[in-house]
Amino acid sequence: LPRSLAALALGDAGVLGTVRARLPPDALADMIGDVVCVLVPDPDGPGRRAELERLTARLEAPAGLGTTVGWPDAATSFARALGALELARAGQAGDGGAGVLVVARERAGELLLASAPALVRELAEDRLRPLAALSPGSRKRLTATLHAWLAEQGRLTAVAARLGIHPQTARYRIARLRELFGPALEDPDERFWLELALRAGDPGDGERAVSSAARPG
Repeated sequence: LPRSLAALALGDAGVLGTVRARLPPDALADMIGDVVCVLVPDPDGPGRRAELERLTARLEAPAGLGTTVGWPDAATSFARALGALELARAGQAGDGGAGVLVVARERAGELLLASAPALVRELAEDRLRPLAALSPGSRKRLTATLHAWLAEQGRLTAVAARLGIHPQTARYRIARLRELFGPALEDPDERFWLELALRAGDPGDGERAVSSAARPG
């Protein structure tokens, strides 16, 4: 038995035969439900990651690589691999790409958020409630401004540059955010939860909103 291993989950059942033919001799592959599961010994060894990336690209199938564990915890690695596979599928649907390997340990934050979607929605709704009563346009602009303000640690010029707006407009929007969120913007712990809520509500939404928010208001 290997001292360490990681599970690789492939989302295309039709590739099992190809996977088996191309695996290194110390790896095992079989179906678990409708997912191909590969147990890869010594996943952090020299060349292993590149080998798996080449295999995934060749198969043109979404794939997730679980965390490195001792063999008794193979089920844990497979659970992480399934979560990473879902992120790969989401990226494939959004970008039109295929054959991308998502590594669980590099996306642990997203996997954590995805593990309890109902709780995540509650967090986002609670922390961002001050924005809920605004008109859709104002809400989008102030959400983007809040995202930029948190990312730039409150630096006005950097916020304006990030949003592509005049500093005076940025100053007005930040003042509006202070009216809405009060002392929460000055509390490091509250700022952490606000940023998490922004990411949880719709990962990347703040960035996508930036272009549409780059206008006065």
